[in-house]
Parts: sequence; structure tokens; C-alpha cells
Amino acid sequence: MTLAEARQNLARIQADIEAAAQALDAGGPVQLAGLTSAIAAACAGATALPAAEARTLLPAMEQAIKALEKLAEKLGGGMEQKAGETRQDPASAQRLHAARAYGKGFR
Repeated sequence: MTLAEARQNLARIQADIEAAAQALDAGGPVQLAGLTSAIAAACAGATALPAAEARTLLPAMEQAIKALEKLAEKLGGGMEQKAGETRQDPASAQRLHAARAYGKGFR
């Protein structure tokens, strides 16, 4: 994958997330099919690039992560947290996402 292709993939992912958020705001169905595989492909593509090129993708990846977090909050809005459950703090969640994206073990 080239840097240009990686940028295009991230732009498509961002557009899909925004479309899902708009559909949710409008009360319509939310299409998330294929988003997981698109994100996995984007992460795999980024790790295949030279480090200097991959680093240029960080702002777009961080933007996509923030958009996904906002969408998740909207989708989970109104849901009660079960007794005894704890929510993961954002820093821990970000480390977990990064570990999964790079295929490294996480503890």
C-alpha cells in the first residue's frame, strides 16, 4: 500500500463514520458493515509503510479515533451501565486500540 492509498482509506473511513453519525442524528439506520475490516486494513497498511511516512498518518488516525468515540457515545446513549461494570478511561482505551492495531499483545 502506498501513502496515497493509505490516506484515501482513512478519508473513506472518516466519511463512513460521519455518515453513520448523521444517520443516527436523523433517526435513521446506521450502517457500520465493513467498518471494522476497513479500519483493520488501514492499520495494516500503515504498519507496512516506512516509519516516516506512517507518522504522517497519525493526525488522520487520531481524528478517526475521536470520531469513532463520539459515534460510540451516541450509539450507547441512554444505556444504563450494569452494576459492577467500569468504563475504561480514554488513555487506557487508546493504548488498547494502538496495541490491537499493531498486533502486539496487551495486558
